Amino acid sequence: MPNPAQNRDPVQILKPEFMEELKKSLKDLYVNESGESICVERTKKEITRKGYDTTGYGYQFVVNRLNEVLHKHGLEWTTQDDIKLCREFPTKGGSINFEYAGKLSIMFLDENRNVVASRHCFGGHQSRTHADAMKGAYTNALKKTAAMFGIGADAYEGTIDEDYRPVDEPSTSPVTSAAGMPSLTGSEVKEIEKEISAIASAKDKAQLKTVDIAINNLIGKVSGKQMAYLRKLAEVKKKSL
Repeated sequence: MPNPAQNRDPVQILKPEFMEELKKSLKDLYVNESGESICVERTKKEITRKGYDTTGYGYQFVVNRLNEVLHKHGLEWTTQDDIKLCREFPTKGGSINFEYAGKLSIMFLDENRNVVASRHCFGGHQSRTHADAMKGAYTNALKKTAAMFGIGADAYEGTIDEDYRPVDEPSTSPVTSAAGMPSLTGSEVKEIEKEISAIASAKDKAQLKTVDIAINNLIGKVSGKQMAYLRKLAEVKKKSL
């Protein structure tokens, strides 16, 4: 049985008129009664901590444009992603931040669900919860991938990364998990600062084993809570190597 996709030329689907519709600036398409754009998101550099202000488009407006243009031309779209947890790290404020990142693909489908065009890009996001970090990474990757088709591309013609939201500043402590971590005072942390740094800088399991020996030598010299803290850090660090 012949494949319907063989009778359709993908080049014809992505004809200039079609691409021009995708490339129309969202800020001109989505406006309120006063003619002001309702889809632009702006974030100050004090929030992004990147040294510059950012300007981008809201996720839903990008999705709306995909739906509008593709449905008009008898097409659908879908995504595939490989977004995963990259790291979790403690902050100076004592909370734990999670970072998700990965690749996302947008595929244009004809009426027979054949892929007639696709693009992919990478995105990432940090947050204090797994759900928010994962969602942010997905929307970040989707908007960047959509821009490769032209949707919202004008936002990326500058230094744009609109999905970055403020999170606590990372500390110099090693990667860890919030679960089971004893709460230490500033002075208690300072007393074992050398060991914390040694765990953080361990490059392999052999180096970490040397650190473990040094930690065991602290028995009787520091509190049980401090020992539990160091051992938990070493345990999580070992899993990451």
